[in-house]
Amino acid sequence: MFIIWFIYQFWIFIQGTSLALSFTRDLRNLTIIYKPNAFIYHICQTSHSINSKRIRWHYESLHDSNNDIDTYCKHLFQNFDCFDFYYGPSISVLVIKEPDMFIGKYTCQVNINSTYEIKSIGWIDVKLPVNDIDENEQSMKIYNENELGKLAMHYNVPFIFDANDLTSFGKRVQLNGVFYTECRSIESLYPINFLWIHLQNTSERTKKIRFIQHDGNRFIIQENKYSSSLLISSVDHSDDGDYVCIASNDFGRSFSSRRSLIVTERMVLPRIHNNLQNNSYVDIRHNNMKELVCNADGYPNPDVAWIRVSDFILLTRNQSHAILKFNHIQHGINKYMCEAKNKHGLTKIFIYVIKSDTQIKPLLNYSNIKSRSVILSWYVSTERFDRFNYFIIYYRRLHNFDKNINEQDEIINNQDYEQVLIDPRTTNYTFTFQMMDLIPFTKYEFRLQGFIGSTPTDYSNSIFIITLDTVPQKVENLHGYVWNETSVVVHWTPPNSTNGPNFDIINVELFEKSKVQL
Repeated sequence: MFIIWFIYQFWIFIQGTSLALSFTRDLRNLTIIYKPNAFIYHICQTSHSINSKRIRWHYESLHDSNNDIDTYCKHLFQNFDCFDFYYGPSISVLVIKEPDMFIGKYTCQVNINSTYEIKSIGWIDVKLPVNDIDENEQSMKIYNENELGKLAMHYNVPFIFDANDLTSFGKRVQLNGVFYTECRSIESLYPINFLWIHLQNTSERTKKIRFIQHDGNRFIIQENKYSSSLLISSVDHSDDGDYVCIASNDFGRSFSSRRSLIVTERMVLPRIHNNLQNNSYVDIRHNNMKELVCNADGYPNPDVAWIRVSDFILLTRNQSHAILKFNHIQHGINKYMCEAKNKHGLTKIFIYVIKSDTQIKPLLNYSNIKSRSVILSWYVSTERFDRFNYFIIYYRRLHNFDKNINEQDEIINNQDYEQVLIDPRTTNYTFTFQMMDLIPFTKYEFRLQGFIGSTPTDYSNSIFIITLDTVPQKVENLHGYVWNETSVVVHWTPPNSTNGPNFDIINVELFEKSKVQL
């Protein structure tokens, strides 16, 4: 009795399983207009997830044929010259690569167990323009999409025009970018439904399919009567693959060419922000700085590092930015490199950091001011004068005669100053120098800095002078002409050297000559 009961229960279980499993997308009898650049996709979907190994496809030719290719391709599995297969959790797709050669009956068979199976059967009839076929020639003419569209209207079936969306084929889109493609069918008297499918070859060498559905967020599908568009935003690697648009009505289907999406890494080379200038000099005392921040951007975010060039010691490293602190910098000119690097490239800049010896500060004086020269002298509080390799005098013209600049409040920018380098050996270490070629009656500021090797001293005090005025040179090219009975016009060339950049007063004197008797 137990054995009979067990067999009965098992039979009930099998019946329930077979009845519960059904097709949600089954095969249909279809009329399809041949397109030389598109395949046919037979979709078989079950109501429950099932192992793909339980799904079998079968093909029977509409006409008996002894054609070698037809015979060869009847064995669907492991034959990717004529057919291909994609799988999802409850989906199997048969891709027919030569639809004009394989008109006939296709069967999707799902084996539930050794006893029960379910089948879905559909016939495919592929229509070709008769005028394009020449039986005496082995090749055919290239089909015109407009002619194929007319043929589709004759059979009341959809037909997708691929030529309208050639720009979307084989698109390379960076991560987080946007992919857009669309398909348009001919007009039809019968309603057309559109479906987008995604075909993907995974790294595990399996071929997967998924249906693309509008979610109002990443996937946007917009449709009207005869067209459909697909927009994918923020693409990622899971979106890589081929996209196919399928247009269907009650009489047939049309399939677009594959629209390939190739998702690539965002490739943004590192870029160091312009708060630091390459080969610039930073005086950490007079620029009032305690650290240097090197910021960089790129994709992926670059690693940023500070490196001391003298011994290529890595001082600090961080992502997107690195901070160089001046706690242990030696006196003198120190060269550092900021390096930003990601997988796509590398960029670097060099910064010269100057740390002056604050224990040595020259004292600057002046004497013998003239219209075009002044004598500068300075004193250094050290007994070893011969330790200095050179001095630099910084000077500039000032346009305000009345107000002196507070050297304690101002940050010194050497680019605002002209510079004169002095070798103290040429003056026998007397520490005096005559500045020449100044402009008369002009205000100047002078500073000085000494260097022992590459180590600078502190800046000297600032001195301000006003050069003496001088007699202008004579006017050149004086000439004139009578304008009318009571006035004349006078032209001249001003002198090259004056008291400062402008004349204060210009006098024009007119002398009347006696009339000459003829």
